[in-house]
Amino acid sequence: MVCKSLVVLMDDTSAAKLRARAAAAIAYKLGARMTGVFMRSDLMRTYGAGEALAFMPPVDIDNLLKRHADAVSEAADRARRYLDQAARDVGAIADWRVVDGDLDDDVIGSARRCDLVISPVSVQASLGQNRVSAAQIAMSSGGPVLLLPDAGYEPAIGRRIMVAWKGTRESARALRDAWPLLQVAETITVVRVGAGPGKSVDPWLDSFFENHGLKMTFVENHLTDASAGDVLRLEMGKSGSDLLVMGVYGTPRIQEIVLGGVSRDLLAKPQFPVFISH
Repeated sequence: MVCKSLVVLMDDTSAAKLRARAAAAIAYKLGARMTGVFMRSDLMRTYGAGEALAFMPPVDIDNLLKRHADAVSEAADRARRYLDQAARDVGAIADWRVVDGDLDDDVIGSARRCDLVISPVSVQASLGQNRVSAAQIAMSSGGPVLLLPDAGYEPAIGRRIMVAWKGTRESARALRDAWPLLQVAETITVVRVGAGPGKSVDPWLDSFFENHGLKMTFVENHLTDASAGDVLRLEMGKSGSDLLVMGVYGTPRIQEIVLGGVSRDLLAKPQFPVFISH
C-alpha cells in the first residue's frame, strides 16, 4: 500500500498541462517520483508502409520522414516542458521517457512497472493513429489508473475521496490500490449502490478503516429509478468529493464498471477524476 513511482501519459495538448500539474501534486504529496511518458509515432507505419510512399522519389520520402520526425520531436519537447514546469512548481522529481506509440507494448509495459498511471480518457501517439485508453491500461497492466478529464478539476486531487463499494474482488482491489491517497485524504465516503433495503453500515469495512487509523462515512443508496452511474454522480456532488475510486471488470476491449448498471460513459466522458483498478 505504497506509491513511490507513477507514470503520467503526456502529449502537447492544453489538457496535458493540467494533467502534469495534478501528477506533480500527487507525486509531491506521496513522496513519489514521476515519469512522463510520451508516445511517438513512426511515419512509415501510419502511412501504411509501402502503398503511400511507393511512387515517391527517395529524396521526397527522406524529406517527409524528416519533417515528421521534427514535428514529433517538437511535440515531445513541448510536452516535456509542461511536465518539468509542473514539477518545479511544487518541488517534485520528474523523469522523461519517449516510447513507441504505434504499438501498445511500451505503454502497457511502463504501466506494469510503476505504482500508478495517470492518464486522460485515451492517449494517441503523436502524429500517429494508435490510441490507448485508460480502461485498457487498467485491464492490462495489473495496476491502478487515475483517469483525468480534460478540464473541470483542481490539480490538488484527493482531498475528498468517494469509494464505490460492492464487496467484490474488483472493488476490494481498487480500495487497496487507492490506499496511499486515502491515507492523506481529508474526508472519505464509501457508497454502496443498489444493495436493497438494509442497514446502512458495513461493520467489516468499518473495522478495516479503523484498523488503519482512518475514518469514513458509509452511505447506501437504494434509488431504483436511476442508474448506478447517475447515483454515483449524485453522491459525488452531495459529498463534495473530488475523486471517485472504483473497480472495473471485463477485458481490455470491454470497458465495463464493476457496479452493475453503471454506463460506459462514466469512463468515456468523466465529469471528475476517477481512480480505477482491475
